[in-house]
Amino acid sequence: MKITSKDIKRIVKEELKRVLMEDYSILRDMTPGDAVAYMERELNGKTWVFWDLETIGFGGQISQYGAIAYKIDDLAGPIPDKPLSVFDVNVSLSQETLQRHKNEQRVLANQEQLDAEYEEAWEMGDNTSEDYELLTTIRKQHAKGRLYTVQDMIDYTHYKPTENDLDQQSALISFLDWLDSLGDNVLSVGHNIKTFDRKKIILEGDNFNIDTSDFEQLDIFDTVNFQRQLFKRLAQHQMEQGNEKMLRFFDEKEKSIKGEMKKVMAFNGKLQRMMDVYGPGPDYIQLHTAIDDTRQLITAFFNMYKEVREMVQDPTIGQMTTGIDMKRAQKELGSNDIDDPLEMSRRLSQYRRD
Repeated sequence: MKITSKDIKRIVKEELKRVLMEDYSILRDMTPGDAVAYMERELNGKTWVFWDLETIGFGGQISQYGAIAYKIDDLAGPIPDKPLSVFDVNVSLSQETLQRHKNEQRVLANQEQLDAEYEEAWEMGDNTSEDYELLTTIRKQHAKGRLYTVQDMIDYTHYKPTENDLDQQSALISFLDWLDSLGDNVLSVGHNIKTFDRKKIILEGDNFNIDTSDFEQLDIFDTVNFQRQLFKRLAQHQMEQGNEKMLRFFDEKEKSIKGEMKKVMAFNGKLQRMMDVYGPGPDYIQLHTAIDDTRQLITAFFNMYKEVREMVQDPTIGQMTTGIDMKRAQKELGSNDIDDPLEMSRRLSQYRRD
């Protein structure tokens, strides 16, 4: 079979679109109105799988999987009454995690003794023990307000062992099989899944020699990117117009600007803030279980999207060109003959669609 130049262009464009989705940059360099129209044109009709993981620390094992699948035919409509399917699995703690937990609890229970041994070793010029080094690490992390120990994560994520827990390998296989059962038109959706959860799945697959290639090919819609690429622009505009609701997404911080410390309003894209404004509200105590975070994300995202859609009906908002990087957009199109941001947005939308 002969491959023509037309075939090559089509393949390149398809690969670029896939990379943009994987890099969750598909909404950039378009006006808010064009971005919303693009979403509803490209993402309607897909099976949206909202999902989240909980882990025993940043580098530790996966402890919980939570995922909920919906067939979304109309983004502008209400959330479907019932999901297609739900995946809620607890993972048993590995021997490695249990041993780490045992070591941490031992040193925390013997702090006074370890401090005394350290003083004696320091006076004698001896090296400190491994237990004291571990205790020092825990203290430093806690002093910075960080969760570090296995017990910290057990408490934070409300982890409780059950009779139905799966081991790490079985849990991953079960999750991948569940995704496969949903068909070919799956959209992977979550908050910060690109930089954390997705990589964790792939790493887990490598550790247990489990094929994750189909999972890796799924289109991604990261709600963090939705906020950064689209919502942030609208919130900034509305905040400057005195919208107190949008002000809740910004925190006052000090930033060095040309060597001088100045106060700036920094956008907060964390899930908790999103839930405070568009979810159950600031009085809701986030459980930090995988399935609860997934449920709350679904509510918060669709409420946020509904308001975004309402905002862009105003032409002055829908056609805002703030945030459009002309040089970057020209590079994507392979053309520098467009100098109007509105025309650039329209052309990019068409290009990505085709």
